[in-house]
Amino acid sequence: TREHANDPEYVFSLINKFLTKSIVTICQHPSVVLDKYIGDCIVALIGVFDDYSPERTANIGLDLCLDLIKSSQELGLELSVGFHMGESLVGFVGPLRDAVIQRPRVDFTAIGDNMNTAARLQGVAKSGEVCISGRVFNHLDHRSQYVIKGPHEVELKNMGIEKVYMVV
Repeated sequence: TREHANDPEYVFSLINKFLTKSIVTICQHPSVVLDKYIGDCIVALIGVFDDYSPERTANIGLDLCLDLIKSSQELGLELSVGFHMGESLVGFVGPLRDAVIQRPRVDFTAIGDNMNTAARLQGVAKSGEVCISGRVFNHLDHRSQYVIKGPHEVELKNMGIEKVYMVV
């Protein structure tokens, strides 16, 4: 809430409550892997270890995104989500021995253009919305169960004009 926005303890407590709820939500969806937290942002990967059809991946991913928005609203938070799908490089990155603390600093992650696109879509979404790419939209096989607005043409950094859809 805005009246507590300057109270660091409250802010961190709220973020941690949201991240805890998010982990539970993520674990309830098949084949979803929590990649990382970036501040109060969550990066999740779908289908890393399973060979799902694009249709199944799109539907699992969108359901997850909407569940995360619902979880955030239950805490009074405003969440926006970007969802794109496509192949990315997935693996471990980082030095096996950190030069300062002399321990491994290795993270499992995904990298590539598709990850950047998802981040840019999140920047377009408004509170309570999932901004999906045209690729995700084209693979949704149960569109009638969602409230989808669009297409909208938006300019995404380093990509030009793209058609996107907002799901609420």
